[in-house]
Amino acid sequence: MRWLIESNLQGQSGFTPSFRLQAKLQNLGQGLFNRNYLFEASGKTLVLRLAKIERELRTRKEAIAAVRREAKTLQALERLNLP
Repeated sequence: MRWLIESNLQGQSGFTPSFRLQAKLQNLGQGLFNRNYLFEASGKTLVLRLAKIERELRTRKEAIAAVRREAKTLQALERLNLP
């Protein structure tokens, strides 16, 4: 995952072409469609959201629980006040 973050941030505004991620990734858990990781880079707090694909069938109860987890994830991300 470090390589993914580094390769995407290298050369972006505020990041050098030789940028290396020094901070640890903090697993924020997963939502309905994403796995979320918090990290700091170049003095900025950022979130990596990796899309996940799940092919299993869910019961109604499981689907409702998944949507509630996604809502909690999005609320937590909103509280971070990210740009």
